[in-house]
This record gives sequence, structure tokens and C-alpha cells, in this order.
Amino acid sequence: ALPISQTGTFIHELQCPDYTATQQIFAHRSHPHLVSCIVSITRAVVTGQPITVTLQTPFTPERQDLDLHRGPDFHGAQYIFGKTLIPEVKDGPLGSVHMIQSLVPQSVVLAADEQQGCWDFLAAVADTEEEVKKCFSEGLSLIESGELYSSHEKAWAELWKGSCVDVGGPFPLKQALYGCLYYLLSSFPPAEFSCLFHGISPGGLSNGQHEEDYWGHVFWDQDTWMFPSILLFHPELARAVLEYRIRTLGGALENAKKQGYKGAKFPWESAVTGCEVCPDDIYGAQEIHINGMIGRAHV
Repeated sequence: ALPISQTGTFIHELQCPDYTATQQIFAHRSHPHLVSCIVSITRAVVTGQPITVTLQTPFTPERQDLDLHRGPDFHGAQYIFGKTLIPEVKDGPLGSVHMIQSLVPQSVVLAADEQQGCWDFLAAVADTEEEVKKCFSEGLSLIESGELYSSHEKAWAELWKGSCVDVGGPFPLKQALYGCLYYLLSSFPPAEFSCLFHGISPGGLSNGQHEEDYWGHVFWDQDTWMFPSILLFHPELARAVLEYRIRTLGGALENAKKQGYKGAKFPWESAVTGCEVCPDDIYGAQEIHINGMIGRAHV
């Protein structure tokens, strides 16, 4: 596992006798459509020789749940677009995916007369072509001004000011506390950012493959345990949880109608529409106590 800092940055270092190569990966805090990877090389001794670091990227556009296509390059970066293969509900719309990512070379080279070098790689993901190009262009402007990482650091510093908790005891306990807070906070978009919030899965944003961690669906954990923790520190962020349940009320009404109930039955596993998406019918039909926890969160 890569160590993570309080700036929400995964850092990996490769230390050699002559140099240190560092990789920093982060989803930008104030520009949530952007993900960046920064590779840097710093000399430890003067050798008079160039330093070459080989790069590898495992990404390919082939995915079992997405139909992706290559579009025209945008500002020298690769543009990929497509749709999901299966709708969330029968006869429902297919989700759109648009991504632009920097082309990754086979290697980066620190010249013989250079002490340090830095290479920025950027990716933007959005629902539309217009939005993804706008976000990628904003990222390029931040790179050009040298503010890509510093603006990310500043945004996290502001966020931690209102949510930092220090405890006594062993260091691993503090690590666990900061880790939990980080993963909760990183699941929420900035309060000033206008975008649809689709809830928090108990497995986190990075999980949810086939038969894993509730498939990335929203569970009652969101309303029972995650919501109060965020509400304590950032009520403006916690509001997004309530708005998500209100926005998906139509799906909850449909769930109740299908089972012969009046009113709304919030799904045991929820996604975009609020319709029941639990793969096991027995749980989706019988786990009705989730209604009480959602109601409790809204009181």
C-alpha cells in the first residue's frame, strides 16, 4: 500500500544511490474532475550522466462494463468516451463517460546538467465532452502556472482546519483516525462545487467490483454512521447526503409500490435512481429498517 499524506496524496519513492524518483498521485480537492500523477527525479550525487526512469501505465480502454471509444486527441492528450453497457434499471438510460488523459511516455530523462526534474500527467473525467474538455483545460492552466499541486494542498489544509482530531495513544491509532477522516472527506465534493452527489458506499470510492463491497452501492452505513461524523465537522458537506435521499425519493416510491406498500421504501442498496439495486431479492425486499435510519438522519 502507498503511504498517504494529510494532503490526500499517495506517495511512492524509489531511492537509488545516485537519485530519488518520486511519484505523487492525487484527486484534486477543489477540482474533483481532475486526477494527477506527478513524477519527479532528484539527484543525490553529481555524476555528469543523464538519469532515465522507465514509466508504465496499465490502462487500456477495454472494460467489461463500459463501451469505450477513442476520439480525437485534445491538446496532445488522449480523449476516450463511451457509455455503460447495462442500465441501472430495466429500460433506463445508459450512463455516459468522457475522459481525457495525458499520454505517458515510455520514460522520462533528467539531463546531465539538471539537479531536479518534474513531469505532470493529468486526467479528467466527466459526464459530457464539453465538461471534460473544460476541466482538462483548467488542469493544464494550473500546471502552466505551477499551481496544480499547491492549490490541492491549500484546499486540503482548509478542510482539515475544521475537522482535525488529535488523540493520545499509539501512533497507529492516530493513523487510523486520520485515514478514516480522509476517506470520508474525500468522498464528498467541495461544498462550493455544483455537481450531483451520488452517495457514499461503505467500501469507498475505489471498490465495488463484481460481488465486492456492495458493488459500490450506497448502504445504510451512509445515513447511520458516515453522515453524523461529517455533520459534526462540516454540515455544509453533510447536507449532500440528505439531498441525495430527497433526489432519489422517486425510486423509493416505486420500490414501495412494487411491494404493495404505501409511501416510500428506500432501497437496501441504492445508486443513481433510488430504485432497489441489491442483487439478492431477499435483502432488498425484507431489510426495511433502513427507512428508519434515513428518517432519523433527516430529523
